[in-house]
Amino acid sequence: MLPILIIGNGITAYLLANELLKSGRMVRVIGKSKPGEASRISSGLINPVTGRRFVKTWKYDELERVFIPFYRSLEVQYHQKIIFNHELLIQLETVEQENDWMKRLTDPVYENICSWFDKKQHSIFDLDLKRNYGLIKNVFRINIPLLMQLIEQELTQFGHIENEIFIYDDLQIESTYVSYQDVNYDRVIFCEGVFVKSNPFFSYLPVFCVKGERSLFGSNKTTNHILSAQYGIIALNECFWVGSNYSFDDQSECITAAEAEGHEMFFRKHMNSEDIKTDQNYGFRPSSRDRRPIVGQHPKFERLYILNGMGTKATSLLPYCIKIMLNHFESGDQFPIELSPKRFVKKGFQFN
Repeated sequence: MLPILIIGNGITAYLLANELLKSGRMVRVIGKSKPGEASRISSGLINPVTGRRFVKTWKYDELERVFIPFYRSLEVQYHQKIIFNHELLIQLETVEQENDWMKRLTDPVYENICSWFDKKQHSIFDLDLKRNYGLIKNVFRINIPLLMQLIEQELTQFGHIENEIFIYDDLQIESTYVSYQDVNYDRVIFCEGVFVKSNPFFSYLPVFCVKGERSLFGSNKTTNHILSAQYGIIALNECFWVGSNYSFDDQSECITAAEAEGHEMFFRKHMNSEDIKTDQNYGFRPSSRDRRPIVGQHPKFERLYILNGMGTKATSLLPYCIKIMLNHFESGDQFPIELSPKRFVKKGFQFN
């Protein structure tokens, strides 16, 4: 059986490659690290309740049934702690938000997830006494940087990864295989994130760049609580992660002074700490027009596949989407139309 070629250099490509190898397939990963890769700065947060109206994340119960055993199996594989449980304190900014929160508390769907946070309880954060805070339980965090490091080391050790730029013009598509630089493959899976806009086969997709920035502050303090207000504060290993607003408008490929100052002020206000900032970075997340992942075959070239459009929820969506792709390869299961790239093809559109 011919190997599978994966194009990408982020968590999507790495997790997919790892799962394919575990299933017995041979893979080759081609990708070169670029500025703005979201995976490298991700907090790895999985929040069951999102949005300004505090609604349950799309397909969350189904996603949870997949991602918990998925990441637990990676802990066994690499003998490392990968998945963590947290509680999230969310600052309610307006009366409307407080009313929406109270509605959730009367809804049985949210009874095991949402509650009020009593500000009299001990918290490492300096909370605004004029605000009310909701508490979201069963929040998860995946250590994405560590996971990427572990998978990359293994892929490198066994010669499955090439740190180079993929050249689209060198790809030859045949009916029963594809060829790249004189090597034949069973199929190609593009996991390029926002860089898919440069892909001539999938450039028609409505994928938008969503920019986020984060700062790290070195610290020996820790807490299981996460604070979400103007920014978020998450305790990692010997540091605090602070970020990340997101912007469709700012497409600058650099960190910004405004966000640097915002992170600093927010951290000092809520931590009352002199901990020193150790790093600031930025990343671009891929978001599709309908906010759904893009998983499936090219509408014309059936040997070409895509796994993209995860946006801010990649950590929870990836195990589910990878499972769908592997089921297609192993059993011929059809891709759900709500995820397929074919949903964006306009009637009469012609591919070259």
